[in-house]
Amino acid sequence: MTNHCSMARLSTVLILLFASLFSSSVFANTCEGPDSINALIVQADNVLLNWEPKASSYTIEYGLTGFVPGSGSQESTADTSIRIQSLVEKSVYDFYLISDCGGGMLDTIGPKIIETLYYNDIGISLLNAPQTACDLTNMEDITISISNYGQNPQQLFDFGYSLDFVEQEVNRPFDGFYTGVVGYDSTVMTTFDIKAPIGIPGKYIFQVWTDLQEDSDNDNDTLTVEVFHQPVINDYPYEWDFEEWEGGWVIHDSVSSNSSLQYGRPNSPEIQSAYSGTKAWVTNLIGDYNANERSILISPCFDFSNMVNDPYMSFALHYQGEACCDFSQAEISINGGLNWTKIGDGENGIN
Repeated sequence: MTNHCSMARLSTVLILLFASLFSSSVFANTCEGPDSINALIVQADNVLLNWEPKASSYTIEYGLTGFVPGSGSQESTADTSIRIQSLVEKSVYDFYLISDCGGGMLDTIGPKIIETLYYNDIGISLLNAPQTACDLTNMEDITISISNYGQNPQQLFDFGYSLDFVEQEVNRPFDGFYTGVVGYDSTVMTTFDIKAPIGIPGKYIFQVWTDLQEDSDNDNDTLTVEVFHQPVINDYPYEWDFEEWEGGWVIHDSVSSNSSLQYGRPNSPEIQSAYSGTKAWVTNLIGDYNANERSILISPCFDFSNMVNDPYMSFALHYQGEACCDFSQAEISINGGLNWTKIGDGENGIN
């Protein structure tokens, strides 16, 4: 009886050991292909894809977005990159990567969704100059960035601009006519011969555009930008209630993020009116401020060179936020905004 029981226990151990070895063998023979498909180049009629090496061969299956896997076009390669050609311009495609690890073991990932470009598509990507600043003149350079959003290189096209919605006359073909080449996925800068007359402090609305006859997408041809000639304040005391206009106070777009800051007539549940008059700067004129918001408002330029006593500032602030993580503070710069220093602290209102 003793020997019989020992054999029973031994058999059980052997069965468990066999099951463990069998299970390990199954998992070791699975196919684990690349985790993602990368689009290195996207043009109007072709895309260049790549992935990390993890199998012996690969197949890309593709078709217009929404196609049923198994019914698309296929191209195979032993490399880790492939160029898919003969696509249709400005169309959305789904791409699947099928990895072949041998022995009939496959792994599929996707879809990678890619929209092809137009063949011909250029537009304005940036107004480089003028920028919001003090001491602007009536002879400011107008410099723009022209980007090629399509596949084909472009040249010999018009570009122009308007100031406060009045088109400005340029002396074509010597001005406002691009004779260089804007290559695929590239941006060039060019400057008008004509100057911008913005010597009087105030807000100026620039519209700059390209005019390519074969352009397939006109939505990115024109860029509208507000440029503020901020006044230099040297007459004190200075007071401003924002009724006439923003007064040279502007949002610092380059460092603000997710900003809801607006100028106008407040009418939200929390802020229903301005401190005086009808207008103010408010985070969302009609509702709540945004989550994870960073809003920075820049003042006009102040010239304190002739002041005998140290200057001080006061302002009306309606503030309501989360005690855990919301705050406001004032900072000063004496080098044109390159560096900023915080004024005072949370316990000291006179600085």
